[in-house]
Amino acid sequence: ERIKESQAKESAPRRRRGVVIQDPEETAAASVNVHLEVKPKDKGKDILIEEPKPMKGQAQIGMDEGFARQLEAELNANINWDDVIEQVKRREKQDNTVMRYEALKRKPVIEAQARKNMMIYLKN
Repeated sequence: ERIKESQAKESAPRRRRGVVIQDPEETAAASVNVHLEVKPKDKGKDILIEEPKPMKGQAQIGMDEGFARQLEAELNANINWDDVIEQVKRREKQDNTVMRYEALKRKPVIEAQARKNMMIYLKN
């Protein structure tokens, strides 16, 4: 008997007296409830990890300078400067613009070209 009574109470909702007017959009939106907040269980009770403190001004500058000197010494030890100079000279010789300029320098100026250049110079 108790089971039947409880089922009867649940299945028959109470009706309100009077007229109730509802907007279908509002009722659809109101029925969807999403809870986005999730509370963590640990509440921030982790092991505290200390980060190394940054060095202050002059000490940091001194360390940086020492490191830069050491790095520069290592790089210079690995470089053969004679090879570098030869490589630069080869590139200069192979460069077309340098070759053209040198060819123009070697070529003697013809009298007609010299006259023409002088006329342009005097006009301007």
